[in-house]
Amino acid sequence: MPNDKEEFQAHVDGLEEIANRFLPAVAECLRHPIGVITAHEGLEASGHFSLADSLQQTYAHFTDVIGGRQRIGADRVDETAHTLREIIGLYRRADGQV
Repeated sequence: MPNDKEEFQAHVDGLEEIANRFLPAVAECLRHPIGVITAHEGLEASGHFSLADSLQQTYAHFTDVIGGRQRIGADRVDETAHTLREIIGLYRRADGQV
């Protein structure tokens, strides 16, 4: 017969790995390309655009939006990991493990 306490411990340990390893890795993967996405590399030089080429300015706006969404996504993943750590702590306290 399975021991409920051992099974619960295994699930909490799995959640802890998600909170401390996997979710931070996801957040880093989202953050890593933001600098490149929002670099605004024009044909003339970084941050410079030909006045006749509105496409570059439109694209710069587009990449700003995408970069912003990447930041928001990464922040949400960090918040989820933080909340999961709090839940794990609560479970451990309730189970007498702390």
